[in-house]
Amino acid sequence: MRLDKGICLSLIIKRGSDRFPSKKHLIRARACHFQQIRLKEAQFKEPAMLDDSHQSTPESDQSERPWKPAVLRGWQGHCPNCGTGAIFSGYLKVNATCPNCNEALHHHRADDGPAYMTILIVGHVMAPLFLFVFTHYRPTPLVLATIFSVGTVVLSLYLLPRLKGALVALQWAKRMHGFSPEPA
Repeated sequence: MRLDKGICLSLIIKRGSDRFPSKKHLIRARACHFQQIRLKEAQFKEPAMLDDSHQSTPESDQSERPWKPAVLRGWQGHCPNCGTGAIFSGYLKVNATCPNCNEALHHHRADDGPAYMTILIVGHVMAPLFLFVFTHYRPTPLVLATIFSVGTVVLSLYLLPRLKGALVALQWAKRMHGFSPEPA
């Protein structure tokens, strides 16, 4: 199927020149544009690569990576692949590759996930503990604030790198965000 720019533009202009195109028309035009790009890319590929029999399927990919040992290794700060090399080069800086097995780790997209999980866990641990201590022992507000501020900071600093390592390892095990092999 051959498409040209005139068809894509007519999808946008179809509603009239005095109004903005609808969302439906913009989506069709975008799909048309991407189809044109795929057709141009297909011209440069070998004809044998265009048939659907060579497309990768979950069965033809590499073997399934077990996620539980990988997450445990990440929690411990080790490479999810070999379990020996360090996953971090600093407190939260992930190594580009494992120093032991050279597994690429730079694909991770941990972003704010570990911070959100840390806040969730620390909040659910410290809030009931705070309530229990306040109702049973009635310490002075200064003592209560000091103890729980220090406890919150220590627990957060303990959990943050472990949760980040576990999240990076989970992404590695599930082949997310570039950890999967690229089709050649």
